[in-house]
Amino acid sequence: LRMRLAGGSPGNLLRRAVAPALIVLMVLVIGFVGYNAIRAADGRSEEVHLQDRLVLQSTLSDMSSQYLSLAIAEASDFGNSQPWSFRPRDPADTRRLSSFVASSRLLSYGAALLGITGTPINEASHDGGLPPSTDPGYQPMIASLVARRPGVSSVMMSKGHPVVALAVPIIRSGQPAAIFVAAFRADQGALQGYAQKLKLGNTGMIFVLDSRGGVVAASNPKLIGTRLTDAASGEVRAGHRGVRQFGDGSGRIVASFVPISVGGWGGLTEQKSDEFFATIRTSRANLRLILVGLLAIAAIGLGLLNFKRQQALRDAALFDPLTGLYNRRALYTLGEYELKRATRSGTPAAVMLADLDDLKRINDTHGHAAGDAAICEAARVLTAVCRSTDIISRVGGDEFCVLVTGMDPALLVGRVRDEVERVQAAAGRAYDLGLALGVARFDPTHPQSIQDLMAEADASMYRDKRSGHQQAVEAIPADSAVR
Repeated sequence: LRMRLAGGSPGNLLRRAVAPALIVLMVLVIGFVGYNAIRAADGRSEEVHLQDRLVLQSTLSDMSSQYLSLAIAEASDFGNSQPWSFRPRDPADTRRLSSFVASSRLLSYGAALLGITGTPINEASHDGGLPPSTDPGYQPMIASLVARRPGVSSVMMSKGHPVVALAVPIIRSGQPAAIFVAAFRADQGALQGYAQKLKLGNTGMIFVLDSRGGVVAASNPKLIGTRLTDAASGEVRAGHRGVRQFGDGSGRIVASFVPISVGGWGGLTEQKSDEFFATIRTSRANLRLILVGLLAIAAIGLGLLNFKRQQALRDAALFDPLTGLYNRRALYTLGEYELKRATRSGTPAAVMLADLDDLKRINDTHGHAAGDAAICEAARVLTAVCRSTDIISRVGGDEFCVLVTGMDPALLVGRVRDEVERVQAAAGRAYDLGLALGVARFDPTHPQSIQDLMAEADASMYRDKRSGHQQAVEAIPADSAVR
């Protein structure tokens, strides 16, 4: 019954049922907002990560472009500064070509002189010579020369070595007089050395591709001289710039591609998407775990706050805030239940009222703080002599009510008066503590309401006041105090 009383009216029950639902809704709203914020942050983080990869790719492509530009400048400076005879197999021209191959830091594989129509004139090289003039790898170089630009070949194989050639015109009297061709081994060049040092995780690959998709440099040197034909290399051959994802499932890759300004070449990086986004996705998972943890903490916190609020509301509904005793509402509800139970079991019961003497005088003389202290002291007296099953309540400013079952009220009155004397004898009090008592017995064969019993006990209590607390319980007239 006390739990039901704490529950209160159906409206209170409904409000307490709604409160947890509101807490759940609030947590879900917070979770939804947090999840969307994490998802939006993930999208931004992934985009930033992709752009960072594109910046790295641009740096690699710029270095490749500078390498080719320096090689072309070196070839042009040498080719246009020598007193060539342009006679086929001229020993002096051969010595000049050999000297260039021996001293060049960029084009040390071989060099040759060609006529303006491409006819071979002279050559000096390592490892058995340059690729034959019929090699299709020369076609991009020739096309650039026709367009009056320095030309760069595709990667070609010569004696088992991957070779790249470039060509510049030799100008005499403002007109092209011959073509100077120089070559380098792709697997031993500075581009390959740089590409091989870079690491992009366990699955990342770095490539420098020629205009036909041939691998000029790669983080895996075994791929040099091979040709890439996947979708990402197609972006390089088309001269596109960007970063995209290709493929599906576990084979999905992130590819970045940037054109190189010379020869139609381009730079390419490829890395599995799972590894590329691993750090971001791990952070995202951690953020989600943190969010779940925060939501759990929030839910627990809100639940505790709601519980404490409901507890405070129950306490306010049941208990007197000053003394901590039951209030009048609790007395009426619990009292009626106890009296009905006593009626069913035939157990005698009684109501005792207690009124604090001279509370107004205590307030006027010593202040309201002293008055509150006197009220709390009276509550402690009643609590000290009553059983845990008795219902003790503060029903007015200075008035208390005790409902007992299965106990002679005369015994209770005697205990209260003895406790008052004991407390009164203690030192340190600025006022006298006194309690007027009145009793009404409950006869289970003639049941009465708690209000009727309180009225009879009230009349008995006032007779006790007039007698100066000298009237015995047994002497209280049966028609007004004791049954």
